Amino acid sequence: MKRISALFPLLLLVTIGSLPARAQGDGPLPPITATNAAQVRQVARLGNGTYYKTAWSSDGKTIAVGGSAGVWLYDAANMDEAPRLLEGYADSVIRGTLDNTNVTSVVFSADGTLVAAGSYDRTARVWDVKTGQALAVFRATGGVDSVALSSDGMLLASGDESGMVQLWNVKTGQVTASWSANLADRGRGPLTGMAFSPDGSLLVTADTNDVVQLWNIKSGQPTPLMNGGYGAPTSVAFSPDGSQVASANGYAGSVQLWDVKSGQLTTTLMRDLDINSLAFSPDGSILAASDGTSIRLVDVKSGQITATLKGHPDEVSSVAFSP
Repeated sequence: MKRISALFPLLLLVTIGSLPARAQGDGPLPPITATNAAQVRQVARLGNGTYYKTAWSSDGKTIAVGGSAGVWLYDAANMDEAPRLLEGYADSVIRGTLDNTNVTSVVFSADGTLVAAGSYDRTARVWDVKTGQALAVFRATGGVDSVALSSDGMLLASGDESGMVQLWNVKTGQVTASWSANLADRGRGPLTGMAFSPDGSLLVTADTNDVVQLWNIKSGQPTPLMNGGYGAPTSVAFSPDGSQVASANGYAGSVQLWDVKSGQLTTTLMRDLDINSLAFSPDGSILAASDGTSIRLVDVKSGQITATLKGHPDEVSSVAFSP
């Protein structure tokens, strides 16, 4: 079963088939593909405060959403059940000590046992999904705009408002590496997105200075993909097989696909749209891209928009597929 979740200010879940069919237990729903994307429809609408980012666990059981009140975990199989609010950011809200701690990024580990988040309060946090216990709190050099977890769950990457990348050992809590992802001639700019490659050897980063770079985790050396000309990138993602990187550029209103091996631009998808976030489908054939209050489903091979999903009253800031 493949679904998409999208956020701001409510959580919208969409899937092939209607709620009556789902309630009757007709079995697993088919994956979203280029041929059936037009059949996708909304099946649930959930909300607790203002949401900014969303992620779906690899086992499909849990949806994490981050926003003004912290990080909530939803049971994907029982959306009527009250979500769990993870400790940490929620505690600050209760104590009245919250100071600009909106959660800006949420991600699961590859095995679905850990969930991590970043916040403007200069912290990145990791929790155990099953117990909800906070496992680590990492103090970054600035407000954290993006986080990523390596495929083995051993490394957490955080990107802050000054363009600094920090790599943390999840078990020890120690910084293993740090560097500025901003180009020297561009000045400092927040890191608007980052993601590990499926094998954990590379990290892609995007910043508001119109730069997208691939970083070798072992050497710390970058391969510039985008250096001007496309508008400030708002989101980046690796294809499931790790061969491509997609970058969404909100100001330019397009999505670029880059070949990881050569570092070359291979194609540009969509133009003149207000794109804030994107995600590959599990088989890599579809890209979901938020466009204002809508979500566009794009056939990666043909570049054609196969469906436009509507239903949000405000701008969509995050999209994610179920596994």
